[in-house]
Amino acid sequence: HAQSRFYVGQLAEEEDLLDIALQHWLIAASLGLKEALDEVKKMFMRNLATKAEYEKALRGYHDAAKEMSSRDRDEAAKRNEATEKN
Repeated sequence: HAQSRFYVGQLAEEEDLLDIALQHWLIAASLGLKEALDEVKKMFMRNLATKAEYEKALRGYHDAAKEMSSRDRDEAAKRNEATEKN
């Protein structure tokens, strides 16, 4: 779903429908897609997105990343790191 939103945003950008592209990338970023967050950042740097829109994308991306992580996964990663060090 996030990847689809990203691609629709790309198609909209190609047609110079930047407001529509931005909306799709905001949604994709809030679903945890880094590429979409990068596109929103590019638009912000070109003054095509507001600071509030970029902040919304950042918050959404970070919230999605938190949801995707789990305590079990984090503990397993720490065990793997400790094993690799030995």
